[in-house]
Amino acid sequence: MPLEINGKTIEVDNEGYLVHPEEWDEEIAKHLAQQ
Repeated sequence: MPLEINGKTIEVDNEGYLVHPEEWDEEIAKHLAQQ
């Protein structure tokens, strides 16, 4: 399931975990923590 975060498309699985952990950054972490 793709998410749009700060102009980037990030793939997450059904549980909300990053499919590609190398895409992690602080902005993505903040966004995911709020969900």
